[in-house]
Amino acid sequence: MVLRSRRILTATTAAVLLVTGLISVRLAQANGEHPSIRKSGVEGPSDPFAIGGGLYRAKTKISPISKIVRGEQVKKSDIILVCPAPGLERTRRLVYTVRAPISSWRCDEFCSDPALNGTFLATFNVDRREHKEPKRGCFTGSWKILNSLGVTVASGSLFGTVRAGTHDVLTDDDPFECEDCGEEFHFEGCMDGQAVAWANPRIGQPTCRGRICATFQGTGLDPDRLVSGSTVENPAFRMRIEGALFEPCPLIIFNPIQGSIDIPRPTAISED
Repeated sequence: MVLRSRRILTATTAAVLLVTGLISVRLAQANGEHPSIRKSGVEGPSDPFAIGGGLYRAKTKISPISKIVRGEQVKKSDIILVCPAPGLERTRRLVYTVRAPISSWRCDEFCSDPALNGTFLATFNVDRREHKEPKRGCFTGSWKILNSLGVTVASGSLFGTVRAGTHDVLTDDDPFECEDCGEEFHFEGCMDGQAVAWANPRIGQPTCRGRICATFQGTGLDPDRLVSGSTVENPAFRMRIEGALFEPCPLIIFNPIQGSIDIPRPTAISED
């Protein structure tokens, strides 16, 4: 009876220790910490956990995002605002929505390719000067990417400029001018957000999660751009996106018997 009680106590203690250990590991993972390494007193990058050789454990790894968007825009609103004086200076306020295919471009890498391909949806709120050239202005908005099942795999916000070309010469004698400083029908901007894709083997989608930061440029968001030979606004929308994805590093713990052990992230969920 005493032996049986001891066995029960031992098993219970082991279970408690196991659960406590798992909780500690998960808390460390949530905080971006390495559960088997103490903090170093050496000043270094954020979360300086020394792993030897002057190296520190990172929370994230970086991979390129490179996309092309080709489709059409829809003008949802178009109004004129007037500044009373001087000269009745006018601002044109436009709202465009975009729904278009998004696919990998030359610098795209795994997991952005293929997880962040599909359908690009965005809203652009544009304010631009209207009473004289260049009709320059700015925009703000939001964006998201849907996979082939219509599930959101990334989303965020965006902002930028219209009719402001920065791919210009830097000196007066530079012959390689790509854009005018007031480039017509042109927009540029920045976007940030989160990739939130879980793996789905049914559509060949890998897990792809982390912070996104990117710049973009394109043609569109301009009511003066007409279909050739007509007075109809051209709905064509083109956009190049180049940026980076900051993926969480896999959690690694040290086991004195087995050595380092990778704890994999979830690999598949149902998206039905």
